[in-house]
Amino acid sequence: MIAGITLLGIITATLASWIVQRVGEEDVANQAATAAHIAELRAEVQSLAEFLRDDRADQKPKGDR
Repeated sequence: MIAGITLLGIITATLASWIVQRVGEEDVANQAATAAHIAELRAEVQSLAEFLRDDRADQKPKGDR
């Protein structure tokens, strides 16, 4: 009886460990994807800011320069 309980405990612990490992691997992958998305968004915001600066400079009356 005790051997059966011990075996069940070992199987349960192994399964739990495997699940935790899988979730951890997915978290790392998601963090990497999120960091890449943030870098892309920063580059796009910077590009848009430069575009707006250039557009405003083009729209200034010539007497104000």
